[in-house]
Amino acid sequence: MTRASQILLATHLLALAGAYGFTKIRIPSDTSPETKATPVRSKSSSRERPLIAGDGPLLMAGFLKEQKEGKSKYEELKATLRVAEDLKGACVAAIAGLSGGEGHPDRTPDEWAARIAEFEVRVLHWMKQNPEEAMDFLGTDPACAESELLHVLQEHVFIEVAKDNGVLRSMPWLTKHHATLSILASVTVDEMKAGGGLALFTRIEEALVGSAREKACRDLFLDQPGYLSSVGEATPFGDREKLLELAGKQPDAARKCALLAGFGRSSERAATWLLEWVGRGDLEGDLANQIKGNLGDAVLAIPSMDLEKRVEARRATEGNEVKPRESIINELVGGDVTNLLEKGRDWRYEFRHGRASLDDIQSAVRGEVPIPPEAEEAVLVTLYRHLSEEDPARALPLLEGVSEERRRAALFEFTWTNHGDVEPDTFLRFLADVPEPVTAQEIDFRTKGWNWKARGFLARYGDDYVEWVQQMPPGIDKDTAMNSLVWATREQNPAKARELNDRLYSKKP
Repeated sequence: MTRASQILLATHLLALAGAYGFTKIRIPSDTSPETKATPVRSKSSSRERPLIAGDGPLLMAGFLKEQKEGKSKYEELKATLRVAEDLKGACVAAIAGLSGGEGHPDRTPDEWAARIAEFEVRVLHWMKQNPEEAMDFLGTDPACAESELLHVLQEHVFIEVAKDNGVLRSMPWLTKHHATLSILASVTVDEMKAGGGLALFTRIEEALVGSAREKACRDLFLDQPGYLSSVGEATPFGDREKLLELAGKQPDAARKCALLAGFGRSSERAATWLLEWVGRGDLEGDLANQIKGNLGDAVLAIPSMDLEKRVEARRATEGNEVKPRESIINELVGGDVTNLLEKGRDWRYEFRHGRASLDDIQSAVRGEVPIPPEAEEAVLVTLYRHLSEEDPARALPLLEGVSEERRRAALFEFTWTNHGDVEPDTFLRFLADVPEPVTAQEIDFRTKGWNWKARGFLARYGDDYVEWVQQMPPGIDKDTAMNSLVWATREQNPAKARELNDRLYSKKP
């Protein structure tokens, strides 16, 4: 986010903070359709509660969405601002217009954003004609250095010019300043993916050898495992033998592993080939285990890969060495179902509004996710975990096909690992299907569920949540919810926790 956007966001935060103070939540007894506001469509990865008047977080999300979807001042000005005859002079004038900073008393956030945009576009015009000359000036100008204006240019200008001209042609100016080295790295990876392949990476390295910025480039990205992992992931399958050769030249195991494991994450073919290659025993044991361990996380996102290969890779990750095969398969298939629900068609939304049935969703899952017989229960439990956040009662039949032991374990586990971004009454409806706790672990899970929820509900609703808890029907959940309120408040303010305790547990006269 640009500095201009940060200032603009701050002003809206102040306005929304007032609106947020009026947020209300529904009490459990309020179940009439008339009182329920129209839900906002959402993907499961960004769960949105029904829109209630004064819902600050949703208003903020809407504002950010508008900012993202609308044209930025930079884009608007780029389309309308004429190129000056004196490129340098126009740039100097734009920098002068930023004097006094964003906190200048006579400058509104919109004016500041407009001045930042003018600076960006003036630099863009100059760099399109003579990028090296522009960078020589920007890198030595005291005003730019004092205000760190080179970092302002990273988001739009530098990356746009580098992409237009290509990374190889842009290297002379990209290597002039540390603020542009990250652009060099990211554009290189993008061009590798677009067809440049491993040969492009090699040419970049060769061009840097002996240059004044070679050490800085190596320190900041070329020799960093994170960057090498991105290079490996951008390497096409046809360059696999060249990648092995490049990995062999790396000075340590961390960099070798980064290149190869990154390649393994690039596709199913790459992961399968790399596992077979590692399995031949050509690598020393520690490096082979590191690569397999990295691939163990990668295969979570490759449902089409051979199941036994996926299990083999997952077993190499820390903590999975002695895990039963069934548990690993459950994890893999459960992850596949979750990915389908979160990244594909918005089944959760459709289920919430009655537009999709359990049969519809199960058919879609079974049509797109390979499910071995031993993972049937994992599919049902995973679907229930997601869909119970939308409509607990309608999702419950999913657990009819699950053994009683596993059904009970799932229900108690989800009291604290799930339902983190739902309304309190939805959580309470879910708990209606959870049996009375019997074991110490079940009691702990149910208590932990209310404790974790209390933190979020208090932050979201404030005193309205306290009132909601006071109006809950008598029983174990009300007792636990009241205890959790005191527990969560005590973390931040012990004195207020004592007041809350007296309020909730008022003594009889």
